[in-house]
Amino acid sequence: MYKREVLKDMIFSFLLLVLLLLLGSCYLNSGASDTAVALFAISRAATVIDRFELTVTGPGMDTIEETYSGDTTSIAITVKSGLARQFALVAVVASPDLGGVSSYGGFETADLPPGTTVNITISLEAYEYAATEEINGYTLTEVTGTISSTDPITTPDMTDWGDESTSTYTMPWDFPFYDNYYPVIDVDTNANLWMSNAGNIDYEFDLPSGGSNGAPVIAVWNCDLSSDYGGVDGTEVKTKTAPNRVVVNWDTETYYDEGGFWPNNFSAVLYPNGYILFHYYSFDYISAYDYGSGISNANGVDYVDQTAVFGDVYLLDGRSFLYEPIFSSGDADNDGLPDADEAAAGTNPADPDTDSDGLKDGWEVYITGTDPLS
Repeated sequence: MYKREVLKDMIFSFLLLVLLLLLGSCYLNSGASDTAVALFAISRAATVIDRFELTVTGPGMDTIEETYSGDTTSIAITVKSGLARQFALVAVVASPDLGGVSSYGGFETADLPPGTTVNITISLEAYEYAATEEINGYTLTEVTGTISSTDPITTPDMTDWGDESTSTYTMPWDFPFYDNYYPVIDVDTNANLWMSNAGNIDYEFDLPSGGSNGAPVIAVWNCDLSSDYGGVDGTEVKTKTAPNRVVVNWDTETYYDEGGFWPNNFSAVLYPNGYILFHYYSFDYISAYDYGSGISNANGVDYVDQTAVFGDVYLLDGRSFLYEPIFSSGDADNDGLPDADEAAAGTNPADPDTDSDGLKDGWEVYITGTDPLS
């Protein structure tokens, strides 16, 4: 009898212990959470902000999209805890003018352990239209901020070098230029892209007339150049994707400096919507000239003299310039994103700025590499 009572007491004690452990576990877990708080402190920009837009994504969670007023100084947002939470913050400028910043944007990734508050800093980079001119069918804009398509060429499709040399490159799509479409371009070592057979190798030519060739031309630097000596890479051409584009890069000396290893590095990027981007990386020279760089339809009327607007090319280190057709057929809202591509991108073909962030849809797809939908 006594042993039986002792056994019952032991069983009761064991069950009580299990119950207490379960209750303790529940109590401890009740203090934990499957959420966390991301805390942002916002440094005020020098300009007036219309609104802040925050997007949060990550594995195992639904996308969060929140909008805050332009006078917000801090943001605290509760999200599902986890690893690699991605935060994209955009500050949209109120009533941006030509020549000013249109928006600020930044991106950061952070881990959010359960039940914690994590301070997150996002560096907002300005996207601006530093200077804009509408000239003979094109808008010429100096582009600042992040540009997604100026990455270097590593494995070129075509190379050339020398003094007065030209190679023909077949485009992956017909390139639109002054209302004509060109399936091939002639690339010369004098930093010109000719829209038809170049014939004569021209340099330091009259931009409006297209020089002695009389052909439509993109003159990235209208100077006599040479890559005839070692130490420079000459001309490289590459078709790239994301975004779709053809990149032409020159690493060359001026003819007057050839052999002294005074390299100058710059590129032109052609996009299927007709955008043309010049990016000038660096210049190193003793003697340099600019006889009028830009683009020309070679009829004496339709041309854009970039040099007349922004000055000599060899003084433009680190600067980028975009040529946009003012009107392009097949682009109803004239945002630089053809109607045929709007459906694939999910953008509104009747709205040039689908997400109302101050950047045209074409700019976001081709130039800044940002999402035109958010």
